[in-house]
Amino acid sequence: MSYRIWRISHLLTYLVFPITLIHTIKIGTYFSSIFISTYIYVIFSLFILIVLYKFLHFASILGNRYVITKIEDINSEIYLVHLKPTIKKIKIKGGQFIQLRLNPFGESHPFSVLDFDETTGEIALGIKKVGKFTNQLKQLKEGSFVNIDVGYGVFTKEAYNTQNKRIVLVAGGIGITPFISYLKYISQAHNNYEEVFLFFANRNLSSISFMEYLNSLSIPNLKVVFCFSDEENDHPYEKGRVNVILMNKYLSYSTSNYQYYICGPEGMMNSLAKDLELNGVDKANIFKEEFGW
Repeated sequence: MSYRIWRISHLLTYLVFPITLIHTIKIGTYFSSIFISTYIYVIFSLFILIVLYKFLHFASILGNRYVITKIEDINSEIYLVHLKPTIKKIKIKGGQFIQLRLNPFGESHPFSVLDFDETTGEIALGIKKVGKFTNQLKQLKEGSFVNIDVGYGVFTKEAYNTQNKRIVLVAGGIGITPFISYLKYISQAHNNYEEVFLFFANRNLSSISFMEYLNSLSIPNLKVVFCFSDEENDHPYEKGRVNVILMNKYLSYSTSNYQYYICGPEGMMNSLAKDLELNGVDKANIFKEEFGW
């Protein structure tokens, strides 16, 4: 399902709910009860307050205003957007995403946070050009203002708090973004893991992002494995797609002894998750984050 269709269907619930309440008030069988009528009016009042709150966000009145300080290309498909708060900074945890709106009453889109500076509140987003919205964002100039909502999602939360000392990260394309902040976290004296693997899948060398950065990381017990499915030129990296067979070439223990975090295209995630389960990995140790939008 496309993001716009999902968004419209979500907004339609704001029409269905009040119609149901009005129907209950007008012809509801039990509305003569004082308790039930009071309950319905309270629910309706809360709904009005929620709609008003949502409207003020939609109008970018209550949103968090940020200014674009820099836009830079990573490759022909992916670019970075650097944002700085104009008034107050929001708190974001690693692996979370924000909702970004270009102008008042415009649509908002979710983007995973690539990096977050706790001191200044500055945010970096890694974005792939896949549609009208991301292309419009790319055309904005430095100094332009956008509105964002606070961080959402809990992906990689378990990785920060896990007692499991063996972690496997699997990224497909732009799905690398939530892992960048996590790798930064463990590089800052938080690495008490026995093993951390990052399997990074891309079509070819020209489409990969952050390869230089990943190669520069100096994290004990971290192994980065690059994998290309359609690269025609010779290269020293893995060929094909990421699967359990490929993982077993690198993992020191059986697949069931690790915790897995997968981010990328839906087909890749579902296929790999199924493959892992068939090889004895408990479903509770597999975490996925879809980048369908």
